[in-house]
Amino acid sequence: MHTMQVKYWKIDDEDIPEDVKSRAIEHITEMLSQEGDTFYSDYDGYFPDKIDRILGHPKPMYWDLDRGNYIQFELDLSCNRTLGTVDEWQAGLETFRKWLKIPKRTWDKIDLGFSFENIRENSTILEFNTIYMEDLTKKDEEYMERASEIFSDAIHDTLVSLRDSYEYYMYDEENHIEMAIANDWCFDESGDFVYPD
Repeated sequence: MHTMQVKYWKIDDEDIPEDVKSRAIEHITEMLSQEGDTFYSDYDGYFPDKIDRILGHPKPMYWDLDRGNYIQFELDLSCNRTLGTVDEWQAGLETFRKWLKIPKRTWDKIDLGFSFENIRENSTILEFNTIYMEDLTKKDEEYMERASEIFSDAIHDTLVSLRDSYEYYMYDEENHIEMAIANDWCFDESGDFVYPD
C-alpha cells in the first residue's frame, strides 16, 4: 500500500496562491461548458411580470446564441389554463391586449385570431391570421403591425437576458468563486478538483 500527501486549497483560503486560484477558475469554466446548455436558461421571468404569468411562465425551448442568434418559446394563449378560472383567463387576455396596445374595437375583430410562430431558426413571432377577420380597416392593420413589433422587441429582450445569463454563469469570476465556496470544492496545485475524505 502506498500513500501520498496532496496539498489542496479551498477557493477562499487566505493562503491560496493566485496561480492556483486562476487555474481553478479555468477548470470550473471547463466543467460548466460540459454540462449542456439548460443550466443557464432554467429560470422564470423572461417576460415582464404580468405578461410572464399570462404566458404561463415560459422557458425557452430552442435557441442559438452564436451565428443563429435566435430564441423560441412554445406559447399558446388559446389553451393556457395556468391562470385558473375562465374569468382570470379573460382578464389575462385583456392585460395582454393592453400590453400590445391594441384598441378594444380592433381586438374584438381579432377574436384570438393570432398565434405564436416558430419558423425554422428564427425567434418566436406574433402572427395575426387576417383571413377570417371581417371589416378590418387600415388602422386595424397598423395596430396589429405595432403589436407584432412590441412582441418582437420583448422576444429580443428575452434573447439578451438569456445571453447575459450564459455569460454570467460561464465566465463571471465572482460567480465561479461563489459556486466553489457553496459547493465546498477543493483544488490541488494544478487547480484541479480534489476530493479529500
